[in-house]
Amino acid sequence: MYLTKRPSILAVAGMALGLIAAGLGSAPATAAPSVSAGTTAGITMPARVAPASSAVPAALPSALPSAVKSKRKTVTTANLNIRRGAGTKHRSLGVLKAGTTVVPTGKRSGKWWQVKASGKTGWVHSGYLKTVSVKPVRFANPCTALNQQKTRYNPGRAKRVSFAIAESYGSYRATFTQCVKSGSTWKKEWQTPATVGLRGFKKPGVASGHTGNRWSPQGMFSVTEAFGSGNPGTKLSYRKLNPRSRWSGTAGSSYNKYYLDKSASHRRWPDENLYKIMKAGDYRQAVVINYNRPPDSRIKQGAGFAIFLHTHVVPTWGCIAIGYGPLVKYVKSARKGDQIIMGVRSDIFR
Repeated sequence: MYLTKRPSILAVAGMALGLIAAGLGSAPATAAPSVSAGTTAGITMPARVAPASSAVPAALPSALPSAVKSKRKTVTTANLNIRRGAGTKHRSLGVLKAGTTVVPTGKRSGKWWQVKASGKTGWVHSGYLKTVSVKPVRFANPCTALNQQKTRYNPGRAKRVSFAIAESYGSYRATFTQCVKSGSTWKKEWQTPATVGLRGFKKPGVASGHTGNRWSPQGMFSVTEAFGSGNPGTKLSYRKLNPRSRWSGTAGSSYNKYYLDKSASHRRWPDENLYKIMKAGDYRQAVVINYNRPPDSRIKQGAGFAIFLHTHVVPTWGCIAIGYGPLVKYVKSARKGDQIIMGVRSDIFR
């Protein structure tokens, strides 16, 4: 599921307040997620939340996530209020759950430190912080895990396996890695920054549901078809999109399938107007990820639809997004039966 070409941030309600002595609290607050918004497949999305001031980054850094490089981090030792200023007299901005990673800004006032955590910048009492060692990230090169049979999923006879790996639940930032089998050995062909659903991944085996929820499904899925403005030379089954090209999210026999609309101007939410999205850029080339559809599984109504690999590297509605150059490279090399393994690092590797 794509996002529109020119995103703005939406702020979803809710930071828990509450002043508790010594900066401690009993109920953690959850940081509000951000999402790009606008017109979806020709349908203006309902205005259920208000826009915030900052913008979603148009692209991600070229390096692997910072967790790969870090050796030590600072965490909270208890449920802890993060406050507007140094001291309990200042208003709470929310409660950081015990074990939350915080990043000190360097500003201090006695035993109070200013930190960044869970999308907030505020002050916490340093008596409830500690520095811990970070275990090295396992399998920064996922192809090594395939060679050691340390993945949760077995790709069987597939010759190409791609990984879209997020470092933690709730994160839309990911790393996309293409592995190719040469003889009996898996080798890394290339790697690039990626994004997934705004709210990150669901647990393994849990349906991602309606794309409006902005979750990505976790698991291993095959690729058998692609679509876009014209075949760049792929061996996958390919559809050149036209003004009547749609993907159905409406319950019924066409759910999670491509279809041709009788009217080029018809707009039915949540069906996607693939042609219009292609013209906007995201679907210039795209690959269908066979989540909740054959040949991987029978279609289950309401379990989720329109999970694609496409371009435009911002938080998505459940898809994987990578840069246009890597996407074209993927489409050209893809073969029917290639696999995509997508999910959180701790769940993917053993």
